[in-house]
Amino acid sequence: TDLVLYKITYTYGNAPEPPVSVDNVNESEFVVCSENSTIVVYGVEGQMMAVYDMAGRTIMNGKSTSDIERIDVAVPGIYVVRVADKAVKVVVK
Repeated sequence: TDLVLYKITYTYGNAPEPPVSVDNVNESEFVVCSENSTIVVYGVEGQMMAVYDMAGRTIMNGKSTSDIERIDVAVPGIYVVRVADKAVKVVVK
């Protein structure tokens, strides 16, 4: 089993100045990896997410109902996983 792991951390908000402490930061993170022919996304419960192939076809689109989402893909390749307004590429072998 080849495991490819990406950890994405993003900060959002319209703060007029950079945050100076952890209390001022609104942070969310999710993790995307591939296991065999499955894309696994951690930390996405309740978030809108989508998966696209490199031709732009939608593989999955909807609101996550679990903290861990598993998306089976039929063809190995590079896929784009979008969670809320952030996106990351993942390689599926």
